[in-house]
Amino acid sequence: MKNAASHVWRVCFFVPLFIGLFGGLSRAEDENTEPKLTKKPAVVEMVEADYPKALFDTGTTGRVELKITIDENGLVTEAEIHKGSGFAEFDSAAQEALYQFKFSPAHIDNEPAAIQIIYGYAFTIEHSVDERPVDLSLQSQPTGRLSGTVLRKGTREPVVGLTIRLPKLGREGMTDEQGLFSFDDLPVGLVIIELNDADHYNLEDEERIEAGKDVNVRYYLEPTGLNENQVTVVGRKLKKEVAKRTLTVQEIRKIPGASGDALKVIENLPGVARTALGLGGLIVRGSNFGDSAAVVDRHLIPIPFHFGGIRSVIASEMIDTIDFYPGNFGAEYGRFSGGLIDIRLRRPRSDRFSGRFEADIFDSGVFLEGPLTEELTIAVGARRSYIDVLIGTALQDIDDINFQTVPRYYDYQLILDYRSGRHQVRSFLMGSDDEMIFVLNEPPAGNAGLRGQLENKVGFARGYLSWTWRASDQFTNDLSVALGRNTLVLNFGPDIRVDNLAWQLTVREDMTYTVSDALKWRAGLDYDGFFGTLDLNLPLPPKEGGGGQQGRSYSSVDFIEVRRDFLLKNPAVWTELQISLMDKRLLVIPGFRGEYDLVIDDYILDPRLTARYGIVKESTIIKAGLGLFSQRPSPDETDADFGDPDINFERAIHFSAGIEQKLSDFIEIDLVGFYKHLYDLIRPVDQTGVNTSLDSAPERRLANSGTGRVYGMEVLLRHSPSERFFGWLSYTLMRSERRRSDAPGYRPFDFDQTHVLTILGQYKLTNAWEFGARFQYSTGRPQTPFVGSVYNSDSDSYEGIPGEVNSVRIPSYHRLDIRLDRNWIFNTWILSAYFEIQNVYNRSNPERLNPNYDFSSASYTSGLPIIPSLGIRGQF
Repeated sequence: MKNAASHVWRVCFFVPLFIGLFGGLSRAEDENTEPKLTKKPAVVEMVEADYPKALFDTGTTGRVELKITIDENGLVTEAEIHKGSGFAEFDSAAQEALYQFKFSPAHIDNEPAAIQIIYGYAFTIEHSVDERPVDLSLQSQPTGRLSGTVLRKGTREPVVGLTIRLPKLGREGMTDEQGLFSFDDLPVGLVIIELNDADHYNLEDEERIEAGKDVNVRYYLEPTGLNENQVTVVGRKLKKEVAKRTLTVQEIRKIPGASGDALKVIENLPGVARTALGLGGLIVRGSNFGDSAAVVDRHLIPIPFHFGGIRSVIASEMIDTIDFYPGNFGAEYGRFSGGLIDIRLRRPRSDRFSGRFEADIFDSGVFLEGPLTEELTIAVGARRSYIDVLIGTALQDIDDINFQTVPRYYDYQLILDYRSGRHQVRSFLMGSDDEMIFVLNEPPAGNAGLRGQLENKVGFARGYLSWTWRASDQFTNDLSVALGRNTLVLNFGPDIRVDNLAWQLTVREDMTYTVSDALKWRAGLDYDGFFGTLDLNLPLPPKEGGGGQQGRSYSSVDFIEVRRDFLLKNPAVWTELQISLMDKRLLVIPGFRGEYDLVIDDYILDPRLTARYGIVKESTIIKAGLGLFSQRPSPDETDADFGDPDINFERAIHFSAGIEQKLSDFIEIDLVGFYKHLYDLIRPVDQTGVNTSLDSAPERRLANSGTGRVYGMEVLLRHSPSERFFGWLSYTLMRSERRRSDAPGYRPFDFDQTHVLTILGQYKLTNAWEFGARFQYSTGRPQTPFVGSVYNSDSDSYEGIPGEVNSVRIPSYHRLDIRLDRNWIFNTWILSAYFEIQNVYNRSNPERLNPNYDFSSASYTSGLPIIPSLGIRGQF
């Protein structure tokens, strides 16, 4: 039988929810807002390539794909062969011709900018045109007009820069940025229309031209490939961190085992250890729960996941990119000593309304976005689970547990984005709510007091408002504020009570000034205000490494009751320089962050430094970082009764170094070695040799007496999305250890996992079918065994005697997930369905070693069995 204190806290999910409620906040952003492509380039002057004579004479045709860079004036400055034709003569002729093309320039954030695109040039042999003299009398014959629109099938997006040919008339045109085209003065009669494009299936049509009339047509072209990201912004976003991993929405949606959830995909990246079943949150580079955070547009997501980590609380369609920093992030980020997930929201589309609906075995959701005016766009999303509806009756039949409210959750989001000239104003509203109520009819053996109704509710609501002002090409100012409430209710039987309400106000002011091409200065202020009410009656929460009341029965544990208001105030200032040297091969970024906490009356000064050097520019990069990182205690830890008001910041020194190597156009490898020294960790006083008996009224419950170290290596071998495939291999070799002040040596961290491996991939079989697979392996977590027990006659139960902390490990974890997607592409919408199997070979993965009632033996609690899942998704 498990000890009572650990049983209560684990069953009720209190640890991750408490961390989510009282986590730290905020970060500043890199280049303020992610650059947006507001106008695509279009060909305005086309130069026909010279057809190689030897190939022409033999009737040989071909097609060349080139990656071209178009500057802010619409001129082609670079033209590289992206996918050759198989004939060097075609490749060189197309490359020479492309350098003479002229385009209307692309616009980034409504301003001309340089970009890269993939451009296809086809060498075809046309039938000869009859060149006999023109009968001038025919010029008086009646003519008509042909016009139309070319849209991408399924999404209705305009196909820009597509060549439209009328082969029998020897005429051709090109679609503009709205996908429109037109031909004037066409002779009356049938006309053949050809639409040829490498990214779409070819289409041929026949229309009848009538005298004096405009024949208007609309074509839907079906895309041939899965790569939707063929436009790249040139030189706008600076990569400066030692380890920063960015995911696109295209990669996120189809990863097996993640059910299209954006935040859950982070679990597949290097540096992230696996958490126990039922616990949401992230363990990043050996740091504890709550040492890492997720932020959206520079502000905290208080609770990133719903109950048990099943789903994240934000719709993936709202997201532009996700940047994951496992450590050594810049000075703009603070209040966390572990890792950081930076979620960038995208501007809702401004050309038309579109949306989606989706449903699977867990929940269903809807999403809608589009323009309200030329400057104002909107996006709304919502999701609700229906576990309570589908299996509520079945769960109520469980003998030991009577569910009155089966676990359920919902979330919602709203974006309003206004952009005019150099100003952008965005408001964002999001919220989440989870609830579960059940009655434990039969208590666990040896813990008769653990019975009765358990009520667990957790939720939050947040409103964000930001204003970005690009005052000039050199200076940008970003002001943002977020305000919201967090709620946590946890009631179990007559004794356990939590009813907390907290409000959080955060304000950020971030500035960027470009001094020259070689020097950029960034600085900012941010404020974190946290106020509310603590109302709880609980045993002391378990700390990392156990200790305290571990092994004691429920009837003998000590409860602490707290009812009081709290107010936390934490202002901060940060600055950094971005210095480019050696023809921009070397980037050096010194930074500094200072924070002051008014409750504990403590301040921190955190210097940081990162550097990147291109041995082979944009191909081989070496990098390194060193910095100091700090984290303030949570409200319960500074409470006079529940914690200790005299504790201070926890500290960490991060060092990392690595290399990035581009192996091909699609394949790259990233290797990083890291070391973290942790000190001033908050520990229970019983682990520092101080008496903790409540009867003896100890002077302190907590102290900054712990230290730790984390070291290891991360490998990410990644294949970026191509026409048919994307995937990656992620491997982490790591050791995470802790030590108390009176201990002679280090011992393993609670979630130490030596090896963590993920291999995943997604392959496009046809335009309709896609297949993906994911394999995960991780070393088993350490655990503290019980070496004996004593009988407590007062409670009529056994109390365990803990052995050496974390001296045994549970067996390794591994599983295989597969997913099959089927797409039906209609003219104006797309229907997708997927079938997914998690844990294909039904591995019984041990999650925890649980002792029996008298601690004489123990058995494993297993994780989830094989889970088949079916989902559908419609988008228009």
